[in-house]
Amino acid sequence: MLRAVLVLLGFSWGLWADECVPTGHAAHPAIVSPDGRYRLLNLLCASANDKARGALVLADVHSGTSRTVYTYDRDATALWSPDSQHIAVNDYAGSNLTLNPVLSVDSKGSSIDLQMQVVPVLNSRRIPTDDHLYMSVTRWLSNDEVELVVWGHGAGRGFCKAYSVRLSGGVGERELRIVGTDPEGYCGKLAK
Repeated sequence: MLRAVLVLLGFSWGLWADECVPTGHAAHPAIVSPDGRYRLLNLLCASANDKARGALVLADVHSGTSRTVYTYDRDATALWSPDSQHIAVNDYAGSNLTLNPVLSVDSKGSSIDLQMQVVPVLNSRRIPTDDHLYMSVTRWLSNDEVELVVWGHGAGRGFCKAYSVRLSGGVGERELRIVGTDPEGYCGKLAK
């Protein structure tokens, strides 16, 4: 709960770096930035309480330095922006929610919470946000814009929508062709 509150306030996830000691065991394969300067390692952590956790570690190929930029409790994936300046994170934080910060490669840059921009739009369109709500960045549309797929169920119905979200603000609905009769199941397969 504390993490969700801090995300809403716009704090950097780097605050939890001290809680995680990356083990060197990969949770997912490393992804290289489009410009080739960085590798983003997705590593399992060792902690005093043996809680399964992971960390996204940014390694600068040129300088050889690295730093933990994000930690998570269950599972997380990431996508590089085309200009290699941002990392969109899909943090599958619980059985009924995901977190979607966009991190700046610049250590002084702040994170952007995509959900802060999208949830008011969902509420205005009467999409239930109080039950099972999942969001996943599926791709970058430009250096400043991502496609965010939103799916889940609430009020007795499933839903699946796609939005374009600008890092600088602004949300637009995108067309999402759903195949079959189960929009939530389709969206889950599309977003992973």
